[in-house]
Amino acid sequence: MIELLTNLIIINKKFKKTGQMDNISDIVIKKSTMIRKNDQPIGEVYLVHKKPLGTGAYGVVSLCKHKVTGQERAVKKVAKKKIKNMERFQQEIEILQQLDHPHVLKLYEYFEDSRNVYLVTEICRGGELFDRIIEAEFFSEKVASRIFKQILQSLNYCHSQGIAHRDLKPENFLFESKDADADLKIIDFGLSKVIRNPQFLESVGG
Repeated sequence: MIELLTNLIIINKKFKKTGQMDNISDIVIKKSTMIRKNDQPIGEVYLVHKKPLGTGAYGVVSLCKHKVTGQERAVKKVAKKKIKNMERFQQEIEILQQLDHPHVLKLYEYFEDSRNVYLVTEICRGGELFDRIIEAEFFSEKVASRIFKQILQSLNYCHSQGIAHRDLKPENFLFESKDADADLKIIDFGLSKVIRNPQFLESVGG
């Protein structure tokens, strides 16, 4: 946010001085500019529910509510001692800061203290694609085509941004709600790779 405000101040000063502005196409507001580490303790910003929504190998996901706006979100608490590769974990955060698509889990902000990192994201109440497959046993052609279309849309967007997910499986897709026609979101970019130049990836990721 500071970076964005600084850029806007510079543009405003130049406009006042010259009466002209650079080509509007040169002014780019990136999503990563808006999503920053919040230096406040997470408890001062969010009321975090004690009962977890889910647990994994590296963290616990809980429901949280913003104390000012009342918005409900999900927070993933990751213990630093369980992070084997901090550089890769930081890259996952940077990837989530960059991506902005209806079928990609949205990161709002993140916090850090001496023991944990907290990722605050949109909340998906519909569960994993894996669980819905097990529950339904099979999908109709109409339902399957809609799900597969959303998977392809999320991957096409990631690839257009130079991101290879590398851990595609039903467990890494969440439904936004329990509704039968709920949107699907791709999650977990822990094994993702940023592709700077066109190249073949040969190592096994997931």
